Amino acid sequence: MKRLFILAPLIILAACVTHLAPGAEKVRLVRDASAVTGCKVVGSVTSSYEFGEATMGKDYNKFIKNQAFGLGADTVLLTNSMLTMPSGVAYRCASGSLAAN
Repeated sequence: MKRLFILAPLIILAACVTHLAPGAEKVRLVRDASAVTGCKVVGSVTSSYEFGEATMGKDYNKFIKNQAFGLGADTVLLTNSMLTMPSGVAYRCASGSLAAN
């Protein structure tokens, strides 16, 4: 019974990890607006408060990268990088889209 109490929280935490979609690792997160000069805005991205989607720290960034990748973006200008709910504007800076259309 003790093992169940030890293993249950670990299993729950493992299920809450956000994984990067294939290709989303190429999306850059920047805080300097000059990094997106000449780039095309493709949409807004935000992390989520929903349990299991983005639970803490790096998972928020993964969630944002996945959203941006889905929009065909290769760069995100973070406009709100608070720990609780980072958000930003997704840009396509390269000549081609990263996402498969």
